[in-house]
Amino acid sequence: MAGFGKERPVAALMSSESTLEGLLSVALSISRKDGFVLILREGDELEGRLLPAYLNAHVRYAENGMRSGSLQKEVLLFVSGTMNIANAIKLCGAVSNKRFMAFTNDQINMKKFVKETNSKVLKECILVLDNKVSTEVALAGLQES
Repeated sequence: MAGFGKERPVAALMSSESTLEGLLSVALSISRKDGFVLILREGDELEGRLLPAYLNAHVRYAENGMRSGSLQKEVLLFVSGTMNIANAIKLCGAVSNKRFMAFTNDQINMKKFVKETNSKVLKECILVLDNKVSTEVALAGLQES
């Protein structure tokens, strides 16, 4: 398992000439059980949920309590506020290659994703831990068992 604290999650608003399917394909190829690239629709409300979702998913990963098979999917579940993967994709999945958010567990994965998709970083996201949002994200994991 990747050591908690050795990695630093990063997120950015991006644009790419790659197709949406191409972006998703590269994200999946980079993602593994303990590392990921997650492609999301743009939105300030999602940006605030990224760090709390990552922390909750990482705890589940460390405790072998994930509902999904990967950290990537687990983060998506917490970001979306639902424990149903199909609903999570509908609520938060990227809808355009022209403006989307990429979220990953470390800078190495982000650089690899940007290079392989020829993406342009429009804005680096500031990941914060807001108590109200953090509570909402954590409760998402308890509401749907």
